[in-house]
Amino acid sequence: VRTWFDNVDFDVVRQRDERLRAYYEARYDSRLNVLDWDYTMELKPQAPVVHKVHFRRWRMSGQAFELRDSSYVAANRTMASMAAGSLMEVWKCRGSVVCG
Repeated sequence: VRTWFDNVDFDVVRQRDERLRAYYEARYDSRLNVLDWDYTMELKPQAPVVHKVHFRRWRMSGQAFELRDSSYVAANRTMASMAAGSLMEVWKCRGSVVCG
């Protein structure tokens, strides 16, 4: 828990990109088409109140809600955890990249 407050490097953009690449695998380059399919075929019938624009923004950036003109410059470390590596512990982003 102390690592949330310490000055420990945590590159959330790189970590999220790694999670997206692991999720999409060979479809990573066509993820816009994949998310369009996911929205149209899976999410929209279940939750028609979610707009396509908001879903696309969330799926591509990980940001679900905007608060006025706020700028989001600090990573949310509550979505991170340490994973034991072969030589040292490694930060991993555990935030969701899909819904449903």
